Amino acid sequence: MVIEQVTMPAEIRSNLKNGQGDISFVNLVDKDIMTNCRLMSKMSIPVNGCIGEHKHMNETEYYIIQMGLAMVLDNGQERSVKAGDVIITGHNESHSIHNKGNVPLEIIAIIITH
Repeated sequence: MVIEQVTMPAEIRSNLKNGQGDISFVNLVDKDIMTNCRLMSKMSIPVNGCIGEHKHMNETEYYIIQMGLAMVLDNGQERSVKAGDVIITGHNESHSIHNKGNVPLEIIAIIITH
């Protein structure tokens, strides 16, 4: 199967998980054709934007940082992250991410269900 970029739906979600700013999503694969995966998206978080803290239940989320600098709240612990880093948030864990750089923060986000 090949999914052409022009067929990938894009959307904007504002103040995601009580965060701030307009987060751009490009949904790389429709969740209805993925097995054990409910999200595979490219996200862009604007300068000073953030996704608010939230908990994952019965799933694991992976953030793969493609570009930019951010502060992640990883189960209550603040960590600086940069391009090339991967953040893993498992079952019953929480996280948030805040763009701390001077360019949009580009992330690949994948949520695998248990």
